Amino acid sequence: MVSSEPPAVAIRFDSDSALASWYAQYVAQGFVTITCWAQVATGSGIRLDLTAGELQLVARARALEPRQADGTVRVALEAEAELAAAVASQQLDRRLGRTAENERRRRASPLRVRFRSYHQLWREYVERLTHGALLVPTELALEVGSSSVLTVTFPDNQSMNVRTKVIGAVDLQPARETRPGKCFEVQLTDGAQALLKEADRLLAHYLAKRPYVLVVDDDVLFREALSDGLAEAGVDVETAEDGYDASHLLMRDLYELDAITMDLQMPGLDGHTLAQRVRRVIGSDVQIVVISGGAEAELKTRVGPVADQVISKSIPLPEIVYRVRRMLLQRHEFEPKK
Repeated sequence: MVSSEPPAVAIRFDSDSALASWYAQYVAQGFVTITCWAQVATGSGIRLDLTAGELQLVARARALEPRQADGTVRVALEAEAELAAAVASQQLDRRLGRTAENERRRRASPLRVRFRSYHQLWREYVERLTHGALLVPTELALEVGSSSVLTVTFPDNQSMNVRTKVIGAVDLQPARETRPGKCFEVQLTDGAQALLKEADRLLAHYLAKRPYVLVVDDDVLFREALSDGLAEAGVDVETAEDGYDASHLLMRDLYELDAITMDLQMPGLDGHTLAQRVRRVIGSDVQIVVISGGAEAELKTRVGPVADQVISKSIPLPEIVYRVRRMLLQRHEFEPKK
């Protein structure tokens, strides 16, 4: 009897940084090469058991070609949101340092909410936190009226515990940044004021910071001109010369960026493919602005809904800078410091 289960491949990384580099390679190339001695045809599913230190993940992959004679096969990852989130979390923990107290708090609570970006925290702050409530994703079967301890982890990687009371289940409509799963709205009880005070402190810093934008364009003159213009407008800027260069920068800064501007036509990894990969990994927490040649109506048709805004290179540079800066102000509702 032939098993319907896909073949499993165990991949062990020396460190979380090695796993992050492996994932960054996938984001940059759109595939990774693995060794699999099972019979694999194009389109076959493969289970990947990934281990990096104490981190263990299961990922699904799809073969892009038949297995080669040496056992290697190129694969594309499928539904990699959990992997992307874990890699981003590990990299953030490595940069900021995970404290023993944070770890104790996380293990002590069956309910957890992690805000991976300040924009995500800002949305929940406006919609629920100021009203003494939070939305909690969990696979647990929670009863209305039951009490539990909730661990909340902020974007700076600090955690706080708060007691909660379950209000009820919430049926969320699918969105680009929302993964399927159960969600419950909870009322914050003991510790609510301390949690709100910490959120106030973090958001005050967030709303006062300068926006951070990645400019991706293979035209060096335009890239430098746009970078200089945004910097003069009070924006912190990083630049990349093409999609591959941008992919490696994104693995480091993806959860810190406010926006990415990109040309459509670039050698290697084009802007449309790069935008799709960014959307798949982080949803709508980063604004994507396509700045390319051609009429804007044509650009909108070519790009589709993956971009938040399209701008034609034919308009004057000061107007391009103004529109990008205005978008940042409207999204975050703050005036960046000069």
